[in-house]
Amino acid sequence: MLKSYLLPHPPLLLEDIGNANDVLKIKKAYTAVADEINRAEYDVVIIISPHNECYEDAFYVDNEKEYFGNMQKFHSQVKVRCDVDVPLANLIVSLATNGASPINATTKVFDRPLCDHGTIIPLTYVHPKKVVTISQSGLSLIDHYRFGKIVREACERLNRKAIFIASGDLSHCCKPNDGEHDYHPAGPRFNRLIRKYIKTGNTEKLLNLPKKIIGEAKECGLKSIITLLGFNDGYKIKGKNLAFEDPYGVGYLVASFKPVKPISSQFALITKRYFQRVVDRRKRDDMYVDLARKNVESYVLKNQPYTQVERYPEPLLEKAACFVSIKKNGSLRGCIGSVVPETNFIADEIIRNSFLAATHDPRFPRVELPELDQLTYSVDILSPLVKVDKLNELNPKKYGILVCTRNKQGVLLPDIGINDVAQQLNIAKDKAKINRHEPVEIFKFTVDRHQSAE
Repeated sequence: MLKSYLLPHPPLLLEDIGNANDVLKIKKAYTAVADEINRAEYDVVIIISPHNECYEDAFYVDNEKEYFGNMQKFHSQVKVRCDVDVPLANLIVSLATNGASPINATTKVFDRPLCDHGTIIPLTYVHPKKVVTISQSGLSLIDHYRFGKIVREACERLNRKAIFIASGDLSHCCKPNDGEHDYHPAGPRFNRLIRKYIKTGNTEKLLNLPKKIIGEAKECGLKSIITLLGFNDGYKIKGKNLAFEDPYGVGYLVASFKPVKPISSQFALITKRYFQRVVDRRKRDDMYVDLARKNVESYVLKNQPYTQVERYPEPLLEKAACFVSIKKNGSLRGCIGSVVPETNFIADEIIRNSFLAATHDPRFPRVELPELDQLTYSVDILSPLVKVDKLNELNPKKYGILVCTRNKQGVLLPDIGINDVAQQLNIAKDKAKINRHEPVEIFKFTVDRHQSAE
């Protein structure tokens, strides 16, 4: 087994884009890794990228005879072109889709991006004899681990000596007033945890990072790292952080993973513990979240609403409006609700709105079976609406708002990371497609929030 590597993809590493002085440590480590790879005896470089053609329910594996791409989107003249190991690409897909426990993988692509900088930037430093490029997917972390294991099995069957590169950046919100995303304290925390668990070789800790932190960190590298670890399943590996920098609020980490000695496969044990943690978390959910989750799962699995023979607990038989929010790995996956009750019982409100959030939120496709284990739920029980006469009566952390004109209305829940009243009003107006300067009626409400256990 050869070394594997985590490589970030800052465009600043390309000479005709930006000032590489901002990432000098990364460039030095990148160059050293590339030299090490280019001197090694290997057959193929395998790269997984978050910016290749990505599908919610499948891994994409490029099996064209030649990989090519450019950086024109970044106003760079850089182009890459190299041969693809087509037999290996095809075998990876075949093993994934035809195995005892199939996992979706495809070579079909609707519009392969010419500017996948997650692949192109590593390939401007590393010059492989042959390459196989694959994408992250919307599938779970444990599925990415399993897919990495399948990739190595394909290499072994074809007797390929492969170098695996996990392309990915860490948090994109790790510095105040610096970067495309607003600062969030989860950003630097995520970066510290990744470096810590790579150094200690703690695969299970990486697989079980809190979904809330993953979502808030705005990262694009974790699934690549997990796939790399799956590729190395059956080996004790020594992780080494070679360089880290976080200019412009984005965390860039170069790391190496050296297989030390063969050990028994950890996949079965890791999988068992992974799903046991899912079960344990669900046991800690309260009645509101439990009902929302069971209803979504009932629709996905049986195409019918959840029903229970026993009488609902008294709190679920009260009358109140609610919103149900669904998140996937910390990122919003659906949210539907109402500010006045549509039914006579909170239980029926949750059943109605959880179904709509999973299937009819126009921003997202329907929730599908492979996603269920990755989802978390939030149920907000709303107080009655109170008309607002003065803006100083508002507090975005405490109160949600309803803004309305004669034929439009927009709602924004409280305590969702907005601290400014003007910003809260503007977002609510934008949601309703109300001109920001148009006068509106404003109502406020509080919520009793119930969330999935972490």
